[in-house]
Amino acid sequence: MSKPKKIILRAFKVENNDPNYGKSPILNLLGTKLENSQMAEERRILLNQDDPNEESDLIADFDVSRKDVFIFGTMIRVMASKGTPNLPDDLFNQKKIPFNNLSKLELKEKFIYKSHFYFATDGNFLIVNLPSNRTITAFQAYINEYLKAERKKHLFEFTPLIVATPDTKVSNIKTIKFRDSEVRLPAKENTSVSQSSFRAKVKNFKEELLRELLGDAPDFDKILEEDLVSAELLIKFASKKTDDPQKYLGAILKPIADTDNIEIKTNSGGTIKGSTLQKTKEVEISITESDMISEPELFQAMETFLNELNN
Repeated sequence: MSKPKKIILRAFKVENNDPNYGKSPILNLLGTKLENSQMAEERRILLNQDDPNEESDLIADFDVSRKDVFIFGTMIRVMASKGTPNLPDDLFNQKKIPFNNLSKLELKEKFIYKSHFYFATDGNFLIVNLPSNRTITAFQAYINEYLKAERKKHLFEFTPLIVATPDTKVSNIKTIKFRDSEVRLPAKENTSVSQSSFRAKVKNFKEELLRELLGDAPDFDKILEEDLVSAELLIKFASKKTDDPQKYLGAILKPIADTDNIEIKTNSGGTIKGSTLQKTKEVEISITESDMISEPELFQAMETFLNELNN
């Protein structure tokens, strides 16, 4: 039998910013819509309507048998095929696309599978096995777009759940330093600022600053081209009105992909890396003979984690 695979589960808080709800309505709205969906194509959402590659996200498989308390699902990202192993067109006419079936597909046409991850929610928290170098913002954007008609003005928001320790109290934080971190903004309605334009502005600011400081250097263009100089952003905490680390650190951590490039200095002289701030849990999941993880085991581990967070 194959050796069990270690998987890191990441925890997020499902924010409830609407006083009309006692808790987030995500279970009812998402569970009902998934249950009533007839084809996977109904759940496929393009990342950009003008993208010739038709890169899309969709909830491919799901379990809503207990949608009043838990929802489990599989997210996959696909794009238009260019002569590589791909997904047949009629695949999206099925109600569900179990991930284990993707490895059995033959060469046909239209779409290719890019990546996937699993998720689970109980309405209070969200658990994913999303890699640590990917933010939750794309999934958040997908959920808000998929449930646009059902949620009306309610925007779902998932914030990294912060490990609460004496060191992470806001009153004990002196500075937060960002070193060449990639910031990925969540998609927002009625905004003209795109993710790519924001990244460009950050990059241009760095280059303009370096040009002012090093513009006379004979190898300045090479310094820029080879990225020999890094840029850092330092935030100093002058006033601490609350000690709630979830409110402040969760918001700071959310759009940062490379959290190892976040460094927190405490008033006691300690250093905390951004990657250690988020609540996570390592689990071991059995692997089948065909090198696939046991999905029932993974979902039960996610359920256990959700129960622990609520106790």
